[in-house]
Amino acid sequence: MAIWNERIHERRIEKGITLAQIAEKLGVTEATAQRYERGSIKSIPYDYMCAYGEILNCSPCYLMGWEKKEHTKDESPKIIQYYEQLNDIGKHVATERVKELTEVPRYVKEDTDYLAVKAAHNDSQITDEELEKMERDSMLIKQMAKDKKKQE
Repeated sequence: MAIWNERIHERRIEKGITLAQIAEKLGVTEATAQRYERGSIKSIPYDYMCAYGEILNCSPCYLMGWEKKEHTKDESPKIIQYYEQLNDIGKHVATERVKELTEVPRYVKEDTDYLAVKAAHNDSQITDEELEKMERDSMLIKQMAKDKKKQE
């Protein structure tokens, strides 16, 4: 049995979903859904694999065996979860607003080329500006570590 067949079966059982429910959501007969799961049908259409991901609350990549860890929608960043709730008009407005945020310097990531490995070449010179950025980032990382320890 191919890995996607095994993963579909395992996820379906874990979620307590019947073959009849899968068949209904795919728009196929229960026998066809069973043949997919058993591996009697050797290839699965892309849109069915996407539908399986939706039904089983995991990514199609996980079902195909391309990802070792299952990623559920609940693990998506909040912004993605909110975005997926929007209709087409809302998605357009959200995209425009995020685009606007990228035009405000204080919300945009800084260039991090200064973090590139310099140790391999002892002839490279670190500028004062790069050194300041490294020190600031080091302080931020230390603060994040302290905050994380407090939460534990």
